[in-house]
Amino acid sequence: MTRALDHKPGDAIWALGPSAAITTPYRFVKLSPTIDLIARCDTAGEFIDGVIEVGVAANDDADVITDGIVLIELGATVADLAEAATDSVGRAVTAVGGDHVAGRMIKGGAVGEIGSLRLKTRSAKSGGGSLVAFGTATLVGGTVTVSLATIKAGDTIVTARNTSGGTAGHLNAPVASIVAATSFVIGSSSGTDTSTVNYAIYR
Repeated sequence: MTRALDHKPGDAIWALGPSAAITTPYRFVKLSPTIDLIARCDTAGEFIDGVIEVGVAANDDADVITDGIVLIELGATVADLAEAATDSVGRAVTAVGGDHVAGRMIKGGAVGEIGSLRLKTRSAKSGGGSLVAFGTATLVGGTVTVSLATIKAGDTIVTARNTSGGTAGHLNAPVASIVAATSFVIGSSSGTDTSTVNYAIYR
């Protein structure tokens, strides 16, 4: 059986065996922790390493397509030209915020149908869509309410510490804190965090 390390950068098809039988074709797959084996994707939105278009027994070599146009089973209704990600069983669904984009549908369809996808492995959907706002805020006692007229319910808030102050904690900006067209809250796990925090809003 060949190994992942035997393949050269730019190879469009890898011959790798699955760690367990993959009986259903047209599914997203990923490298297993041992690297020398593949496994069907089993976590929605995770990185994908390619697609198999035929079922394969455990430890048998399988052609893993890593580039180009592939056939993929749909796990939900997906529109033509939509960005796609994997669901929890390796099928294509519409990518949402935080998903790693597996590619762009050429031909979508309904759940259970076989669509066609222009594969784009190892790519992320940055923050959940298009950047709509960004800025800086300063925590006071581990929290700050940021006034922002353009914020909408369901927007994705990404934070990063700019300058540390006080006792730094883990940052958070829960979607539940959003008051549409008004504000959102950035918090810290430390009640004495006075850091300056950068934020970006994606939609």
